[in-house]
Amino acid sequence: MVKSLFINSYPTMFRVYSLEDLLAKKIVALYNRMEGKDIYDVFHTLDMKFEMEKFLKALELNTKFYLIEGDFWDELIRNLSQAKKNALQIGSSTNHFISKSLRPN
Repeated sequence: MVKSLFINSYPTMFRVYSLEDLLAKKIVALYNRMEGKDIYDVFHTLDMKFEMEKFLKALELNTKFYLIEGDFWDELIRNLSQAKKNALQIGSSTNHFISKSLRPN
């Protein structure tokens, strides 16, 4: 890169997922592995503003990519109900960079 005479730093360019794509990926991760970090991320992301139509399209693409068949939502709800039994383990699997006071109980 060439240093600019006008800007003291070098620009950084990288791609990131849209909020809708990220939420779809996290919900599919939650469906597949039921870890505390996924519950935490989905819980907080659902409180943000996002476009439902974009999210549903991203979710459809993700379920196709991961070859998830059947009633995705019913199975996810069943998995979440089962997760209650393992709340301690799930809480322990929450990303350790999240302070304990912010982790799910």
